[in-house]
Amino acid sequence: MIRVTLIAALARVRTIGDGGKIPWHLPRDVAHFRAYTLGKALLAGRRTFEEMRGWFTDHTPFILTNQPTRRGGFRTVRTPAQAAEAAAGLGFDELVVIGGAQTYAAALPAATDLLLTRIEADITGDSRFPRWDVAAWRLDRREEWPADADNEFAMTLEHWQRSAPDSGH
Repeated sequence: MIRVTLIAALARVRTIGDGGKIPWHLPRDVAHFRAYTLGKALLAGRRTFEEMRGWFTDHTPFILTNQPTRRGGFRTVRTPAQAAEAAAGLGFDELVVIGGAQTYAAALPAATDLLLTRIEADITGDSRFPRWDVAAWRLDRREEWPADADNEFAMTLEHWQRSAPDSGH
């Protein structure tokens, strides 16, 4: 079975975007995102894909859209399950969901992993990461990154794995 990982950076109030843009500049998180997703199958909503055009040189992106046409040679899918099936068919063992909010919400029920960069700041915006039941997950690892000259906010990288259905968590 293919792993489905949601990767996101979110502020304290679950903000992930504002006006179609990321409302912070954190090079350390961008480097982490690029390193983690390199060479993997990705799932992006249509708007996120268009905003990130040019990032996908070493990836296999699938675009979640209701318009089932190829976009510039890229594959489109109607559901996260269709993307996972296609990625598995291409030999991938993981599908990484990169946003936006509607795509995260659609993929969350099938997610096996959450890779979250928690930004230690109160940043508002019009796009939020979906609420999720923490009791259904276990925190596998956590790493704190302090603010520095290049990254104005402290961040905490968290890797969550879905608990087994019979684990009682």
